[in-house]
Order: sequence, then C-alpha cells, then structure tokens
Amino acid sequence: MTTKLKILGKNYTIESDTSEEYMQNVAKYVTSKCETLKDATNNTVDTVVLAALDIADELFQERELRASGKNKIKATIALLEHKLGSL
Repeated sequence: MTTKLKILGKNYTIESDTSEEYMQNVAKYVTSKCETLKDATNNTVDTVVLAALDIADELFQERELRASGKNKIKATIALLEHKLGSL
C-alpha cells in the first residue's frame, strides 16, 4: 500500500504492508519527537538523529521489559513444574 506522509514539512511516499492509518500514526509520532527536539538544535539532520536515538532508546527499553517479563514467566513455570512434580 502506498501512503503519503508529511514529516517536518517534507512529503514522503511510503510503500508498506501496513494500513495508511497506521503509517500516519507512525509519522505523527516521529514528527512529535522531532518537534520536541528541534529547539535543542538548529539543524534538521541533528534533530532527526536525536529523535532516532530517542525512539531507539524507547525500543531498547521495551525489549528489555519484554525479556524481563519472559524470564519471570519462565521462572514461574519452572517453579510450578517443580511443585507439581513433588505431588
């Protein structure tokens, strides 16, 4: 599906397997990050790099939380299996 997006005043045409609504929401999120950070720099490239770092940081934190949650689930399963084995 082809979607037209506008980020920081520039138009982009994106080919994606996701819905147009989803891509528009992604573009709004990226734009929001850039708008928040653009006062920290006068350079668009620097603004985009800072936004990318911020978004990547969020991704890494979410991955860490997911991995931590999976480890807790595995530990709980192991404990339950151990308790069931003792019956």
